[in-house]
Amino acid sequence: MIQRCIVCLGVSLILFGCKNPSDSDTPPPTLVEMVVVDSSIVKEKKYFLNGQLESKLIQDSIIVVSSIKSPGISTFHINGDELGQITAKNHPEAPFVPSSFDLTDYPIIYILDRKRGVIQKFDLENNFYLKSIKLKLPEGKTPKLALSKFKKVGDNFFVELENSFFDAYDPNYYNDLNKMIYSFDSLGNPIEGFLQYPKIIKDYPGSISAQNYLVSSHLNKYFLFSFPHEGLISRISDSFPFEVSEQIMLPKSRYFNYQLVGSERSISSEDMMAGGDLASTPLNHNFIKIIETDEKIYIQTWMIEQNSLLKERQFFTHLIIYDKIQKLWYENIPRLFFELGHLAGVANDTLYFFEGNLRINDEKYIKRAVIRPIED
Repeated sequence: MIQRCIVCLGVSLILFGCKNPSDSDTPPPTLVEMVVVDSSIVKEKKYFLNGQLESKLIQDSIIVVSSIKSPGISTFHINGDELGQITAKNHPEAPFVPSSFDLTDYPIIYILDRKRGVIQKFDLENNFYLKSIKLKLPEGKTPKLALSKFKKVGDNFFVELENSFFDAYDPNYYNDLNKMIYSFDSLGNPIEGFLQYPKIIKDYPGSISAQNYLVSSHLNKYFLFSFPHEGLISRISDSFPFEVSEQIMLPKSRYFNYQLVGSERSISSEDMMAGGDLASTPLNHNFIKIIETDEKIYIQTWMIEQNSLLKERQFFTHLIIYDKIQKLWYENIPRLFFELGHLAGVANDTLYFFEGNLRINDEKYIKRAVIRPIED
């Protein structure tokens, strides 16, 4: 069973939060069933992608996957057939480690590279390098090594930046970052920044684990941003002054723990490298993906089960779904994360997952799933 509480394994932890959906008197979302209807083995013939970072569904039939372990981008048909790839080693003129990528102008792909602070532009279908856009980054800010939020809107690019002055375990990492999403023009010049970590994270008195606490999506000139531990989804315009047009309260969940948990003291990365106790940096339940369609919002969660009797922690995932038309919430029974994989996208109410972590299986899989009501 998914535990609703984090178990202390020998160190002092503190729970911190406000307006926690878990404390709400409202009933939890309607329980539904997620059924995996088929699973296709990914057939890699020309390039083996070592692990996965992001996966995105495009044109309802193509899944694009990135890796930073073997820096590259691979494309697959939803039946598992390999369609092509772009790798850093084959493009010495435009090296990259993909923090994130954007497919707005597909088959053109824009790859965000943190190390060089550039956006690399390629023709994905023809494996052809087009140009590099050097970002003129604000002082003390840099894209994340992995999973920076990144979106092309019109001729501009929106990039999530992190604090380069402080380690992610230092509370100042969050407190000192007042603008974490920056827009850049087509030449890489900064235009304006907006969005900051919510009070629940900025006021946390100790260290919290170095996780990605923000998920985002974009549809019809609006972003959705959510910090799950804030208990909100915010809809923000993609044009200046980036106003909030709507806020949706997240629902109480049977499984997802919205409570932010961390240590009582600040823990440095040096402490972790020295082999510090796992429990000294407790992992929070988190969101790893949010997708908006015309009718629904899909959130994929990442949940940890910690038990003093287990030598290894187990990771679970489930979906929290909001029906925008009926104003109703749904969720399904959690599944093992490394069996199901990452939600790549939704097409015609069919969910596509890419499982390429190679933690349980020796093969990679594309899985197709549907949501069904639970029969009484």
